Amino acid sequence: MRFSSLILLSYQIWLTEKDAGQEGDETTSMAFSRSAPIRVKNILTHALSDEQGDSSNTPCFYMCSQFQQRMKVDILMVSKEFDYRLLIRTCRNYVPKTPQAEEEDKILASYLMGMKINEDQLTLPPVSEIPDGFDLSYKRRSLRRTYQYEMDGEQFNLTVCKDQEKTVDPVETDASGFDETATKTDIHLHCEEWDQLLDEGNWEPEQIVAKLPTFLQFLRQVQRNVAP
Repeated sequence: MRFSSLILLSYQIWLTEKDAGQEGDETTSMAFSRSAPIRVKNILTHALSDEQGDSSNTPCFYMCSQFQQRMKVDILMVSKEFDYRLLIRTCRNYVPKTPQAEEEDKILASYLMGMKINEDQLTLPPVSEIPDGFDLSYKRRSLRRTYQYEMDGEQFNLTVCKDQEKTVDPVETDASGFDETATKTDIHLHCEEWDQLLDEGNWEPEQIVAKLPTFLQFLRQVQRNVAP
């Protein structure tokens, strides 16, 4: 079956260290995480194994619809080796499911269930096994570490991301790994109160603006510590 409509989906897989005493492939110390360390939005399907504990030897993943980007501001620091980017993105709280969309989700989920972890690296099934009508166009791998900070009574999260990304040629018979892909470092800053207010959807602009001076102060402190 070939689907004529163009539907942009993303899938998110989180790997974690195996639970103590967990059996499985002895060549890897990693397993599929049964939950995400951050809040996942735009969820269409959440594939979760029946295994108990925080991790699983069976693939667990999220299939998500795309964000709508509303604003992007790049702040270039000519005298530094890094820059800033401010993003405003929105997501739909509810995505209606049609019979065709449900069938597409099942077909793609079936393909993703063939994922494996080899030597602590996530391996997708060969591109040649992608169902007819689907294309893999982009891959990204991110090693993340999150730290919590407190400043003037406000809670902040700092996440350091070591990202590798690549586009995939749809005509390739196999998608190679990331061994020859350059690593880019991103630092994500979050205000706990902002995240909570925005997630709940019950907020006023004044509540966000009121925290901006403290957030910028935290940003400057981070900048001093990471500036070359």
